[in-house]
Amino acid sequence: MSRKSIKELNFEARDLIGLAEFDRRIRSWLMRQLRVLNREPTGESKGKFDQQREEIIGELNRRCNSRYRENDETKRIIRYWISKGRTVEDFHLVDVHRITKWRDDPLLRDYIRPSTLYRKSHFDESQSELTETEQERHEREMKTIRDLAAKKRVPD
Repeated sequence: MSRKSIKELNFEARDLIGLAEFDRRIRSWLMRQLRVLNREPTGESKGKFDQQREEIIGELNRRCNSRYRENDETKRIIRYWISKGRTVEDFHLVDVHRITKWRDDPLLRDYIRPSTLYRKSHFDESQSELTETEQERHEREMKTIRDLAAKKRVPD
């Protein structure tokens, strides 16, 4: 008995149940798969996510002296980043970075809100700026240490 390819199996199924029924079943199966992939977290993982989300929004509210609420958009964005491996600390670093940068600018001050700070394009941009800043600071500190070490050297 030879093994049939997926293409051959598809043709056989279409012949047996008809093209319209085959397409309906494939669409139904794909929709179920998409629902599984996009479903809300359940049980323990949902409780952990809720705690993380509350901590992220609560800390942003504390730093901005504001009262942002968790709407569906904010929940979706935070869930996305947490599923990508970001931590609560990553959110706090982005908050501090953007608040420090934008709070004195009258035009940008209004954009200090979860939907802007955590938007896909802005969050990555903030993290890359933050990473560059940390790297520059580290290089500056190392240069200072090397300079001090060079000054303390005693000539032979």
